[in-house]
Amino acid sequence: MSSQSSPAEQASRIEFLARINRLSPLIPHYEAILEAMYRRVIAPGQCVYDIGCHAGRHTTPFLELVGPGGQVVGFEPIPQMAQRLRSLAAQHRNFTIHETALSNQSGKTSFAFATGTPEESGLIERQFNHPELAKVRQITVMVNRLDDMVAAQGLPDPHYIKIDVEGAELDVLDGARDTLARARPILSVEYGAPGYAPYGHQAMDLWQFADSAGYAVFDLFGYPLTTPEAWLTECDRGIWDWFLVPVERAAQIEALWR
Repeated sequence: MSSQSSPAEQASRIEFLARINRLSPLIPHYEAILEAMYRRVIAPGQCVYDIGCHAGRHTTPFLELVGPGGQVVGFEPIPQMAQRLRSLAAQHRNFTIHETALSNQSGKTSFAFATGTPEESGLIERQFNHPELAKVRQITVMVNRLDDMVAAQGLPDPHYIKIDVEGAELDVLDGARDTLARARPILSVEYGAPGYAPYGHQAMDLWQFADSAGYAVFDLFGYPLTTPEAWLTECDRGIWDWFLVPVERAAQIEALWR
């Protein structure tokens, strides 16, 4: 892994992030950046878990990348979205969709379905970007632990996992500890205060989870955040997507992102 940044490098990084934050209304393509980055690390024949598929924005690129010899496993709790994804699954035999939320518990639970901004829906109502548009309706959904789903469904071990669940990311990770320890996948995780704060989490919680699980943290641009101070320099500064890479592969993956 890269050595710790110097104070001058960190100051330069802070200014870079400040510019990104100021320009963010003009640069709305973070999902495209995320895709460009995972395209460098997903290979044909691999297995990808898409946790929080929503409308399938990343599901289709995942299917392209793994090819007919690979597999994509999707998880989506909103019934209307899951139905659309079943139509996609009918066209791709290597794509399966599970209509369930993921967390660190199993059963049935209430779910805050933001009918006006469905991409902001979640197990707990998040801080909406435009509250007047959200129009939340409570629905009941299934919720499962990923470790239980893998065991019960006989799912293949993942090489890459995308997690975008509007604040429940740490709970998903907590329910996936066995899978992470065994398969050692690369993760992309959305994590920002508007989502995680309603769950009672704090900025440092994701970095601490990664450190305890033997994962290195990278920002959306593939820059390694090797200390808590480096993490806090970037977290909640206008960019919400992060990569978690097994420490034993961190140098290899960082080289692919350069």
